[in-house]
Amino acid sequence: KNMAAKVYSTTWILVVGLCFLRPTAGDPSPYQAVLIEPWCDNSIRLRIRPKSSTQGPKAGSVYTDLPSGLLPTCTSGNSETLSQTPGISRLVSSGSLTGTVHPDGTAVLGHAVTGQRLLTVTPPMFNPNSEAPGYSSMSLNIKSGGAGTVFGMGELEGTSALGGCDGNGSTSYALPLARNKQTVDLDSHKFHVSIPFALSTFGFAVVLNTPGLGTVTFSDYGDISVNMTMQMQMDLWITTGSQKPFVLQDIYKQYADAVGHSPTMPGFGLKFWQSRLRYRNQTIVENIASGFAERGISLGALVVDFMNQAIDGDFHLNPACFPNVSEMAAFVKQKTGAELMVSIWPDIDKGSASYSDLMNSGCLSGTSGFNIDPTTAACRDKIWNTYVKPNYLDKGARGYWLDESDIVDLSPPLPWSKPTDPRPPKEFAGRMWVNTWIQTFADGLKNASEEGLILTRGVWLGGAKYGPVLWSSDIFSTFSELQAQLAEGVSTSLSGIPWWATDVGGFGCPMSPYPNNSTYMRELIVRWYQFGSLSPIFRTHGCRQGMAEPLPVDSPCIASQGKKPQGPQGSCGPNEVWSYGNETEAILTKIINFRNVYLKPFLETLATEVAETGAPTMRPMWYNFPDDQGSWEPACNCEKDQFMLGNDLLVAPVLAQGVTQRSVYLPGDLATVWTDLDVNGGNSGKTYKGGQRIMVDAPLEKLPLFQRVW
Repeated sequence: KNMAAKVYSTTWILVVGLCFLRPTAGDPSPYQAVLIEPWCDNSIRLRIRPKSSTQGPKAGSVYTDLPSGLLPTCTSGNSETLSQTPGISRLVSSGSLTGTVHPDGTAVLGHAVTGQRLLTVTPPMFNPNSEAPGYSSMSLNIKSGGAGTVFGMGELEGTSALGGCDGNGSTSYALPLARNKQTVDLDSHKFHVSIPFALSTFGFAVVLNTPGLGTVTFSDYGDISVNMTMQMQMDLWITTGSQKPFVLQDIYKQYADAVGHSPTMPGFGLKFWQSRLRYRNQTIVENIASGFAERGISLGALVVDFMNQAIDGDFHLNPACFPNVSEMAAFVKQKTGAELMVSIWPDIDKGSASYSDLMNSGCLSGTSGFNIDPTTAACRDKIWNTYVKPNYLDKGARGYWLDESDIVDLSPPLPWSKPTDPRPPKEFAGRMWVNTWIQTFADGLKNASEEGLILTRGVWLGGAKYGPVLWSSDIFSTFSELQAQLAEGVSTSLSGIPWWATDVGGFGCPMSPYPNNSTYMRELIVRWYQFGSLSPIFRTHGCRQGMAEPLPVDSPCIASQGKKPQGPQGSCGPNEVWSYGNETEAILTKIINFRNVYLKPFLETLATEVAETGAPTMRPMWYNFPDDQGSWEPACNCEKDQFMLGNDLLVAPVLAQGVTQRSVYLPGDLATVWTDLDVNGGNSGKTYKGGQRIMVDAPLEKLPLFQRVW
């Protein structure tokens, strides 16, 4: 039980390298290899390959080159491999984390400083798949050493029907941040982007390093049960704090070391992004830019939404609608300071400019409807260098909206496979596709020495190293949907994806149910702007009621390939600050200027912290105040309606209709001092001690916001 005493009171034989077990002759073990090794500070990686995994040239050892969210290597500053009696067990230490693996596959991990047994991984069970030789279903249990609350697992939201904004009347609600008694589907769809990272308050975090499909179930006690559909081996990464187990700064730094640190968000990405469905031609885009310039509002990005190509797969804006992209991008930049962002779907139609080239190069998947296949470096290079760079980046478009990126499940080829071999089943590593699609743009920008923006509807473990912004998909324009966003954003950040946004105002589904001049919509848009301005990324988008800029009925910009988006003439109504009446415009303008002027330096500091330390952007109260019992649920009763942005800003938005006063919990103790802020960057001069709940006024024009000053 006392791991520390056990390690340091026994004479051990030092073995340089790692612990690698092979069953001896006549061994009834179902495994052909077990590998446990230090992997980053205070962290261990454990892989177990069953005898049923017969593919590949490395029989008798674990696979070391399967699709993975972990970086290829991660050194530990204080680690060693220690060997007990041969054939009985193996023990590895990495800083404060020790791991013992027994021949039957049981692994026990403990904290060397405190002596706690943190968790036990039971022997995984593999059931060979008769229809897919070499693959097996896999189940395993991770038993917590004590009761713990589990957080993470991605951007998760409850709905009454899968598919998100699908027009079937499904409603949305915020899931509790604690995953205990929840089952998480490892697939991805609208409203749901799973990231297989689980943080336990008992003092450890676990990564399930497989981009396959399956489920993870959490018990009330904090145990974890994993069931995977089709795998070749088990691959877990476990980490803990240094001097004591539950040190969040240690855990998140080591997590980022293992999967890759997020790059620093460019300064223009921290400003306000303007979008709607949809700006159909160059004249409209330039008029919108002029409208913001006339009001003295700067932007970070101005977005050209989907169906902007003549044919999906042309990889350039339709010249009949956008005759001079370079001129348009320069105009937008000069007027508003914004970068031009374009929507790029992964769909490739047969008649498009890229179809034959990409098909002949093996860079498409599908048999009738085709999707881009970026899972090989050759295809990523071709897509970027042949199409994206010359047609977008070189013409001034430095933002890329990778819509529909949560719906493609395509496993990359196995490292030993031949070009003619069939792809592995999507159940094996289909979640890897989205990271390689994001990587196409991230690597291209990096190689061109350019800063840019990548907006995506999907991402997987380790995708943060490419710097994408994940947004919460097509969501309803209702207060109930707004309420669901806060916990969703916090969970995303706790899962290792720091840059997150919503469609401020809601998307509409398929169109906002309330006209822009209605009392409901005006209140909703103000409250959503307030929440969005304190989110990591502040971006509005949506399909509003009303008529957009009229075009001639025969304009090629109304539809694309005969497909006409929702709304009159293929566009929804206006979604700019001046679209909701003069009084609302004045409030929204102040909010945007508050973000762009007052908050931007703070956000730039936060972006540096995130890049260097792996810290989340949006945090529950307990992240910064773990010793304040009042900051934990259920005492706080605040995880759904307030959050910390970085170390010092407490955001308490109004998320319900008709509310003009609300309760706020100020975490900390009597030595903690808070002051309130307003949208002009000032404060009332009042100060408040931590560890108390207060009532604050919140008229429509006010966002309850507090800054820690001590």
